[in-house]
Amino acid sequence: MTRTQARFLRQTAFAGWEERLQVRFVIGLTMLLLVALAVAGEAIGRQSGGSRHLPRNGLIAYESDVAGPLEIYVMNPDGSKKRRLTHSHQNGEPRWSPDGRRIAYVHGGCSTTGCGPTRSALWIMNADGSSQRRLTSGRYIDNDPRWSPDGNYIAFTRGTSCTANGCKLDIWLIRPDGTGEHRLTRDGRSSAPTWSPDGKKIALSRYNADSSRWDLYVMNADGTGARDLTANVHNPDLDVEGPAWSPDGRTIIFTPFGTVGDVLAFISPDGTHGRSINPGVPVSEPAWSPDGKWIVYQTQQTLWIVKFNAGTFGAKPRRVAFDGNNHNPDWQPLPRSG
Repeated sequence: MTRTQARFLRQTAFAGWEERLQVRFVIGLTMLLLVALAVAGEAIGRQSGGSRHLPRNGLIAYESDVAGPLEIYVMNPDGSKKRRLTHSHQNGEPRWSPDGRRIAYVHGGCSTTGCGPTRSALWIMNADGSSQRRLTSGRYIDNDPRWSPDGNYIAFTRGTSCTANGCKLDIWLIRPDGTGEHRLTRDGRSSAPTWSPDGKKIALSRYNADSSRWDLYVMNADGTGARDLTANVHNPDLDVEGPAWSPDGRTIIFTPFGTVGDVLAFISPDGTHGRSINPGVPVSEPAWSPDGKWIVYQTQQTLWIVKFNAGTFGAKPRRVAFDGNNHNPDWQPLPRSG
């Protein structure tokens, strides 16, 4: 839940920590992250291995206000042939289905600063924008849709029990036909789910019980066995946003939020082999290409893609969307021929 956290998650019952954050020194924070996440002698697993078994790269879906209202668009990975899919205003956070044929997204409560804190619902449509239909009731704040690898479920964040100070947040599941809706977490502090490629685990951002920061957790797909991967990162200002699991399952990418914000951080699902890259500009909302060789991300309301090779950027980033405010990119998987 990227910019949504910025808008209302910090205004929760745990919001008192913000006052403490204002008096903390953030100078040198990127260096602290680099030291805390670095592991000597072993790099992150290479994304090129086994690529023949991974999907091909299709279109990039994203949200933009280039035409006025916030709507969902698609484009080629090089930024060409941009096409608008929605026309009902306040649409955002598009996420491709595993077969690349459908898109789940959020309708209502979306603006250029995120989806929330007003009520919103999950919707679904075909890849060409046709057959748009609502999945959830719209009585709550529903966002962060993420498809399970088999396409049978969509995980999402739901905000409930909302007051002037904010909402309780939990991870829920629903089937693409709108049935089977049920809650996975019950702590009121969980958001931004992302599935492991085998569908057995879910990574998420969870607010610590001591009301200090958002950490990166991994839990079983049924909501049990949650484990904090960033508990040993000794940085009081680390706030994990936008975790995304690599297609080969070896790496989780995320960005720190509310601090310097210039790094993309990588960590193995067991909490080891951590490292970070500093692009030199504030970055957020990273998403992997289906073949695991590229990353698309947002910086200063523009979208960029960059080659990724064994935990490093293999080439200069390329800007692909810059007109208007552009956010929440997601890359379409396409079946490999033959």
